[in-house]
Amino acid sequence: MPNGRKKSWLIFASLSVLVISLVTIVAYFVATYRMSGAKDEAYTWHSLSIGELIRLSQHKDADLRLKAVCELRRRSSRAAITALIKRAREDSVEVVRIMALQALVGRQDEVVDDVMLAALKRGGIEAKLASIHLSKSRNESTWQKLVQVYLTNASPTAEGYVLRLLANPNESSIRPICLALGVGVPFEEDAPRQLREKQRKLLEFINSVPHGALIPLLKEKDMCIVAGALQLLIKFPCKEASKELLRLARSKHKVIRTLAISALSLAPAKEVADELKRMAKGSRDDFVKACATVALSQLGGVEFEDVSNLLNSPDPATRRIALKAIENLSLPCDVLIPFLRKAMEDEDMDVRLRASVLLLRCGDRGLELYIRALNKAHGDEKASMLLALRGIKRKDVLRVLVENLQSHEPQVRWAAQVAIASFGVDALPVLKGLLKHQDEKMRIGALNALMQIGGEEATEAIAEVAMEDSCTEVKISAIEALATLPTKKSLSTLRKLLHSHDSEVAQRAAIALGRLGKEGFDALKEALNSKRISVQAVAARALAFYGDSEAVRILRRIASTSNDEFLRLVSLQALARGGDEWASWTLIRMLSTNDEKQRMKVRAAILGLRERMLMPLLASLRDDNATIRAEAVTLLGLMRAETARDEISKLLNDPEPTVRDAAKSALQMIDTPCAH
Repeated sequence: MPNGRKKSWLIFASLSVLVISLVTIVAYFVATYRMSGAKDEAYTWHSLSIGELIRLSQHKDADLRLKAVCELRRRSSRAAITALIKRAREDSVEVVRIMALQALVGRQDEVVDDVMLAALKRGGIEAKLASIHLSKSRNESTWQKLVQVYLTNASPTAEGYVLRLLANPNESSIRPICLALGVGVPFEEDAPRQLREKQRKLLEFINSVPHGALIPLLKEKDMCIVAGALQLLIKFPCKEASKELLRLARSKHKVIRTLAISALSLAPAKEVADELKRMAKGSRDDFVKACATVALSQLGGVEFEDVSNLLNSPDPATRRIALKAIENLSLPCDVLIPFLRKAMEDEDMDVRLRASVLLLRCGDRGLELYIRALNKAHGDEKASMLLALRGIKRKDVLRVLVENLQSHEPQVRWAAQVAIASFGVDALPVLKGLLKHQDEKMRIGALNALMQIGGEEATEAIAEVAMEDSCTEVKISAIEALATLPTKKSLSTLRKLLHSHDSEVAQRAAIALGRLGKEGFDALKEALNSKRISVQAVAARALAFYGDSEAVRILRRIASTSNDEFLRLVSLQALARGGDEWASWTLIRMLSTNDEKQRMKVRAAILGLRERMLMPLLASLRDDNATIRAEAVTLLGLMRAETARDEISKLLNDPEPTVRDAAKSALQMIDTPCAH
């Protein structure tokens, strides 16, 4: 072989060995790097086994856990799902839990449903993901648990989400909902007031029902379920249920009988008309007789004489139903008014209200009697009567509505505002004059009515109040009104109010700007460059509330460098509310201070975040610092964190007596219902 070629071959062979050696070394380090849980490229994570990913999903480093969860989302094995469930249930970092929850949404699994129920109680993005998942659940047991969360007030945070989930029942949820509505009803049990209020609110929230799944529940042996189904049929009448309702109208249970005949009176089918006639004439129960009469009045088989005697019944429910029958008849006013005047003196409020509505059909004379009765009424009755005046555009009606803007009863003021707004621009001169009234309630009432009317003239008047009124409460009402009116005037006014020396006014203006869309956000971002730290903080808190990344940077700077204790705390709280883990842990570390006054302020900031701080506080129960353990367990007790019970119980054996005492107190607080 020639020397040149031999030399070239030797060089090539040497380079090959070198390259192979380098590749081997690199491969070794990549493998080592991967196995040690390093933060590597996507293809490296893709090549990890399920076992390695599960191990990394439990790593102390939150970034590694997050990457492991992201990769586990792509795996379909049961082991991967189990690992995701574990992260979604117990990870201390919100973003890790969120990523795990996203992977579990839509998976029909009772264990996953339980994880979502826990997420619902934590609020925020987790609760929204849980709501999406739970709304599609086909597990009746899951809906039973949701109903229990609502009825027992186990989590105030979850209650709103649960109500929205229950608002549109499906075939899987309708039975648990009926049971919840009917608990204690058939036997007229003396149930706690709180339970009755919960049932009333749930019934009010429900928007629709699947009649195909609801009607079969009328055959259930459990009378509580039947009672719940009947209440829903009263709210959502259905002729297809007539035969079953007729059967239940003969029930030995008085409440079931009453509910059934009430539902039947609202949507009777012609096929049961003959039986209704027999009930209307032969029943010994005045209420049953009245309901049968109302049903027949809809089918065209009743005369006024058949109804008038029922108005003299000693039973108020019967008198109410009788008025419903009269409403279905077309009677002349000279016949109707004498009966209605008598009904307006009735001891029962619902009878009076039903009669008052019928009075409004009787021209000037009816309206005169109505206003006279309105002036004597109060509370919810007066509010209902004011709302009934909507759309009646007369000066005497407007005068009555304006007088009620300064009522000491909030529901009356609100009803007056709504009714005045129905006058539209015709009410503007009166409302603008009221903005100068010495009574703050009157000014706020006028503002709310102007907000509902809207338009350039109303906005100008509201903006003037926001800038010039001497009362903070009135200014805030004006700010909230401007937030619903996206005009240049609203924008410029709120921009100026960002610089108010009243911190509450400035903060409300900032939040209002965020509701005005892009131009409002631009105004907030400009304020981040203000020379006043307080203005920067106000704008940053609002932007952080809406998820702006630049605001997070500003808030972190204020939280890290400001000498103003209040600004530091509100900045940390705003960051933590947005899911910033650094802020959450900074607040927790601040609990170790020896300054009791400062510690109280930190506690208040954490309690203001409620479920946002639940997981960090749970993790802090294992902190090396005994003061932090004691503070964390105390805060969990104050939050009534039922989910923390097991972890708190472990601290009853803590080596530090202060921690043991705090754990004991926390468990007592969890077992003590919140005062309402």
